[in-house]
Amino acid sequence: FSYKNITALALRCKEYDWTEEFIEEYATYIEESHRNSYQHYNRSKLEFERGNTKKAFELLTQVEYDDIFLNLDAKVMLMKIYYKNEDTDSLDSLIDSMNVYLRRKSKQVLSYHKENYNNIIRFTQKIIRVNPFDSKSRQILREEIELVKPLTERKWLLGILNTP
Repeated sequence: FSYKNITALALRCKEYDWTEEFIEEYATYIEESHRNSYQHYNRSKLEFERGNTKKAFELLTQVEYDDIFLNLDAKVMLMKIYYKNEDTDSLDSLIDSMNVYLRRKSKQVLSYHKENYNNIIRFTQKIIRVNPFDSKSRQILREEIELVKPLTERKWLLGILNTP
């Protein structure tokens, strides 16, 4: 988890070269059974932040989803890729599958995490359904996103909502 969290923090700081070095150098410290999956996942996040959604998608296909949280985080990455690529059919399908997955794994996921992922799903759905020319509805949605907790993807959701 530290490996994934350090990568996420470095990406927030837009330290792409440092992040790339960190991912490669510290992968050896990850338990061998999880190493490739975490390395591919983190490299996928890096490529997404660099704007290379095709490479990010390819890397996600190499992740093995034995870990519930890695699975959910990878699905969130896919949501971002599909949204950015305007692939609404795949995005809708992914959202449906995430809802099913969360219901199936509800006993294995703490309520905080379940609530967070449900919030990400709910607000992504609201954003793709809101009229882009209805500034009042967009403002109400923006305020709702700013207030709700937990929501680990708040910055991304507000960013896409603020993009015309």
